[in-house]
Amino acid sequence: MSWKRVWLGALILALGVPCGVARAKKKKAPPEPRVDEVVFTGLEGFELPGKVTVPPRTKDEDVTRVVVLIHGSGPQDMDEDLSVWTEGQQPNRFFERLSDVLVTAGFATVRYDKRSYVVRQRLATDPLYSEEPAFSAFQSDGLRYLVEDAAAVAVQAKERFPAAQVHLLGHSQGTTLGLLVAGENEWIAGVGMIGFYGAKLETVAFEQVIYRSLGTFRAIDGDGDRVLSADEMAAHPIGVALAADLGPIDPDGDGALTEAEFMGGNFSNLLVRELIPANYTRRETEYPAPGALIERLEIPLVFFAGLLDNQTPAYHAMGVQAANEIDWHKSNLTFRYYDGLGHGLDPRNSYDELIFRPADAGTLTDVATTLDQAFALPAE
Repeated sequence: MSWKRVWLGALILALGVPCGVARAKKKKAPPEPRVDEVVFTGLEGFELPGKVTVPPRTKDEDVTRVVVLIHGSGPQDMDEDLSVWTEGQQPNRFFERLSDVLVTAGFATVRYDKRSYVVRQRLATDPLYSEEPAFSAFQSDGLRYLVEDAAAVAVQAKERFPAAQVHLLGHSQGTTLGLLVAGENEWIAGVGMIGFYGAKLETVAFEQVIYRSLGTFRAIDGDGDRVLSADEMAAHPIGVALAADLGPIDPDGDGALTEAEFMGGNFSNLLVRELIPANYTRRETEYPAPGALIERLEIPLVFFAGLLDNQTPAYHAMGVQAANEIDWHKSNLTFRYYDGLGHGLDPRNSYDELIFRPADAGTLTDVATTLDQAFALPAE
């Protein structure tokens, strides 16, 4: 063997290249979370399809923190899919993405189809379901069923993860449901709230219908005199639509639209149709008010508010913060405000925009990080 061959062999061994051929090492894919499809049992045995997601390489008995996600108003599925209301109908599964970042932060998560969503799906295939007692009972006392369903799912999360603290994360209407469930169950360890509102839902809806649209009025009102002239309406697409059907909302018949007339037209919508069912309002009155629950609860309560949220405006959370500074002096409240974000913590260009966009990944990560800190396990 020549010295050259001996030297080359030593070099190959030093570089760790077998058989003189360099081979790239394959990177192992990171472990995936475990996702289990389950069926939760709501009030009176009603079946609620859902998903449980567990961090990678974690057994159920080793889970120490779990978050139950509670939807906003309307028939929402377990992902709280906002795609149909999103710009360009982009995929926008808000709860699915929240679950992903929470699992990355070390939480197990629980999601479930809201009863109103399951009912709608069933009616689509079986219209006669509307004649069944279970349907009538839900229609006659919807809020109670939503609260009890959320509580039942939280109980089942506790049973599945016996060593875990159970936390709730509500969005919009889900913030009220989360507070009510926590108020009735001392073992709930914390509540996160995205888009909190502290008034009755009827009041929030009134504001949305009557006052939210004033931004559109002001955009059309070029001279700021609180009257839309025929010329101003003709110069704006929404103004053109208003002018085409001006008669019913122009009682003096002058062809212009004052701010009061504009608001009167919107208020007429509340007169001719019931926006919030009366049974919902009655039941809501029987439950403790959000402010009373916040004042009483000693568990971590975390508020997330977009400053361009025009559905549940940030002043609701700010009012809680002010009340705490002035009177309550509680140390268990955390507040996170996001400039330029709307009701789904999504980017908005102005307060008057109604369309959603997918939330930024960094914002969702900040939510998870904030909850990770607020819901930290007690030091041993």
